[in-house]
Amino acid sequence: MFSFVKPYRVQAIIAMILLLGMVGADLLVPRLTQRIIDRGIAAHDMHVIATTALIMVGVALLSALFSIGNTILSVRVGQGFAADVRSSIVHKVQTFSFGNLDRLRTGKLLVRTTSDVNMVQSIVAMSLRILTRAPAWIVGSIVMLVITSKRLSLVMMGFLPLIAILILLFMRKAQPMFLSVQRALDRLNGVLQENLAGMRLIKAFVRVAHEKERFSEANTELMLKNIRVMQLMALLIPTMLLTINLGVVAAVWFGGVSVINKSLTVGQLVASINYMNFALFPILMLAGMIGPLSAADASSARILEVLDSEADVKEKSNARPLENVTGRVEFDDVSFSYSRDGQDSVLKGISFVAEPGETVAILGATGSGKSSLIHLIPRFYDVSAGAVRIDGIDVREVTLTSLRAH
Repeated sequence: MFSFVKPYRVQAIIAMILLLGMVGADLLVPRLTQRIIDRGIAAHDMHVIATTALIMVGVALLSALFSIGNTILSVRVGQGFAADVRSSIVHKVQTFSFGNLDRLRTGKLLVRTTSDVNMVQSIVAMSLRILTRAPAWIVGSIVMLVITSKRLSLVMMGFLPLIAILILLFMRKAQPMFLSVQRALDRLNGVLQENLAGMRLIKAFVRVAHEKERFSEANTELMLKNIRVMQLMALLIPTMLLTINLGVVAAVWFGGVSVINKSLTVGQLVASINYMNFALFPILMLAGMIGPLSAADASSARILEVLDSEADVKEKSNARPLENVTGRVEFDDVSFSYSRDGQDSVLKGISFVAEPGETVAILGATGSGKSSLIHLIPRFYDVSAGAVRIDGIDVREVTLTSLRAH
């Protein structure tokens, strides 16, 4: 999927540079706060307080400008990515034969082109914002915390492995659950599409009650799977928040003791706590992204399933145009099955010739294979055995465009 981002790599790089500038500006604020407390308030120096406050205002404005630029570019990259993926899916579907469409179905293709693409697009945009800013904040905050107070940095380091383990456990649990939700959404869209497209037949054959039951089952399945996902996410955030708050409480405890022992200034304690928040709360943000990331991973796999699919009916590299057609159609011991393994054949050993100008009637009960037989002539499907010929030429030997033009 990253190949779709390449056309926008310049904008993406600029967005990340702006993001790093914003993070750098944000990381200066606790340091400036420390300066106000230790050199301004403690020393009763209004000049230090005023000048440092003005610097903080300038840093905040700079951070805001960087943030605005980053957001604009991230949105452009994300929307461009989504438009290109949607176009690629539609262009790919145009190459599919009827067999591919039978397996993927209209409802599934609609979900992949809309909600799946939107899910991946949101992650692409977020990767240039939250998913990059959070690690930058974490690394920068740890560095600044070590510079400010090595002792308090050790307290935070003790909580990071625990938080990492929790995130990994939740991610392993969430990914298959989100994939299951997308499959349930596929089924719901498929049932809905079939109902809307075949409403006349449903009413004509008195199948309304049956179709209501089908839709209700698909709708209930999607609801229950979404509830299970939300229950998991409802457990994740409070667990992460509890762990982070324990880390902050531990830092305040050890920091307070250090201030009393005069091995740490009040300004250093305040700055250290701010840096701990800068390091730990982005982890909470990343934890909140587990759901969207898992959903995007599932959506990406489903999109690639379409883009990586090969058409069942392929044109040979040496295929020639079908020209000067007189119209003689021959079925030579033709067998056909909708399954790839050739089992459950719809047609078996069909042989006949339709001469130019001759009218041939194909009779049979519903589902006997009349439409399937006709679809073999323009190669909407390929025969499982035997051959279909036009003017003595196997339809597999000519170009699809020239064949279907007749």
